[in-house]
Amino acid sequence: MLATRSSSRASDEQLHMTQMRLATTASLMSRRDVIVVASVSCIYGLGNPENFQSMGFELKVHDRVQRRALL
Repeated sequence: MLATRSSSRASDEQLHMTQMRLATTASLMSRRDVIVVASVSCIYGLGNPENFQSMGFELKVHDRVQRRALL
């Protein structure tokens, strides 16, 4: 039982770290007032910034976009 709880907790922590990495990367790409202080191991594996940026697109208030274009 203890091993299952530890494994589940580790999985939750890993998911949380992944979410934080993605949020940080998104902030770096979209804002000018962001500074990241982290160890190399924290940011390792994010990939090429150009590839990450090419997967997204910018929407502004009042832009009209078809739902299918977002999917």
